[in-house]
Amino acid sequence: MSEDAEPIVDQARQNRIDGRLREALKGYERAADLARSANDMGQLAHAQRHVGDLQRELGQYRSAEYAASEAVTLYRQHGGGASLGLANALRVLALAQELLGQLSEADGSWREARPLYKAV
Repeated sequence: MSEDAEPIVDQARQNRIDGRLREALKGYERAADLARSANDMGQLAHAQRHVGDLQRELGQYRSAEYAASEAVTLYRQHGGGASLGLANALRVLALAQELLGQLSEADGSWREARPLYKAV
């Protein structure tokens, strides 16, 4: 994680714990912007996973699906494929897909996440 993003992510995490979801979302979005600018794809994947999860919690299901899908792609390309980060991104994607009524897609995301969770 870049030094610039670290305090932003720390504050976003605290905002989430404190129930300030909109502020947390803004923080993770800023961290994603910084990671994208720095070409730090691992950090971008992590930030986008949290962006997607927060958007889902805030009822922004289509945006959540988009962010989680990007996180999944980034984890697959830059995270070695079999990781807890990928499993968590797939979970966020599956939840968003369920809320959008995309049940077969959600089932596929859950099926992919399950063995990853079992491995860790």
